[in-house]
Amino acid sequence: MVTAGVFLGPVASCFCTSFHNTMSPLMWIEMMLILSQASGTSGVDWKADYPKVVLTKMGEDVTIPCNVTYPPSPSKELVQAYWKRQGKIKLTINDNDKNEFLYHPINTFVIKSFQNRTNLTGNVTKGNCSLNIKGIEEGDMGNFYYLRIATGANNFSFINQLVSIQISVFEDALSTTTYIATTVPVVAVLLVAVLGSVWFFKYRKRVKTTKKKDDTQIPPPKVIDEPVYGNVQGPGDPMDSMDQMDSVYANVDHAKQ
Repeated sequence: MVTAGVFLGPVASCFCTSFHNTMSPLMWIEMMLILSQASGTSGVDWKADYPKVVLTKMGEDVTIPCNVTYPPSPSKELVQAYWKRQGKIKLTINDNDKNEFLYHPINTFVIKSFQNRTNLTGNVTKGNCSLNIKGIEEGDMGNFYYLRIATGANNFSFINQLVSIQISVFEDALSTTTYIATTVPVVAVLLVAVLGSVWFFKYRKRVKTTKKKDDTQIPPPKVIDEPVYGNVQGPGDPMDSMDQMDSVYANVDHAKQ
């Protein structure tokens, strides 16, 4: 008795050989893609592309740029992107990754220090999962940020790709240099203006003082015309002269006696 397997074997072999000979290379490629998708292996791996270090300044907003690829999922659930950091979460969640959320679509899942400060700036379904953080604080510094993707069928954490947020020392130094370069000339101008004003006021004060002294000098002595009395005797009386002569001769005559 001839079994079906014995009968169909040669037939199937002939059919496959004939089918192979009639298919073009392009049709074979399309067939391989269909078979790979049907088997659940798409050839797309989990991959995230974001920097290891992001520089910023204290108090400013910062964005961690991120692009991600992931295997397609048969699940109809929306793909979700989360940003996390190392540190056990205090909430009970149905997830193998128990670390803290820095970003979650539900704000109450986020740790308090990051609540209302983080949001995604891209579309996860298009491979953009960039994270924006508002108002960088001291506690935000560190090497602990990483991405987690949930496709509904599979989840993956890029915990081996940590991002570090650091303060830019170069920008601070540049800002300080710019501040000094701008401030020094202004201070110099102000200093010259102040010194000039002080000198001017002192000069005016000195001029006023000198003028006041000139106005208060002792006036020159007044010239008073007073009568001058000379000790001049007028000519004597001729008779007096004669009397004196008579007296002399009288004395001489008396002596001769």
